[in-house]
Amino acid sequence: GVMLSQVLAHSGYDVRVIPAGFVKDMLAAVAREKPDIVFISAVPPSTISHARSICRRARQKVPEAKPVIGLWESRTEIGQLKERLGPECSDYVVNSLSEAELQMRLLFPDGERGASQAKNEAEALPARQ
Repeated sequence: GVMLSQVLAHSGYDVRVIPAGFVKDMLAAVAREKPDIVFISAVPPSTISHARSICRRARQKVPEAKPVIGLWESRTEIGQLKERLGPECSDYVVNSLSEAELQMRLLFPDGERGASQAKNEAEALPARQ
């Protein structure tokens, strides 16, 4: 999550990091920030089901935010990961920093730099102002 936030900030995005902690507290922070995008970062031993659960709950809190799931160090094919995440959390799935940055450029093609990031294991990042 920290490296992702640095990469995105270096690219000009407004990024906020919500440190890993109690899911309830992270979701409350996401709801306060009302980000455009929430990155949910999952690293082993976190599971896809944990990322999916946080994603679904974040969508309930901020339905207009786009969730991006970062499954770092995953060797599973993206298509399989998307299937396991389910339809409400599989639109944007990445497994590298370069893919995450590319996804941001695709989500903001006109150069708009507002962003938000959620770092799972239980971190959630919000940001755009």
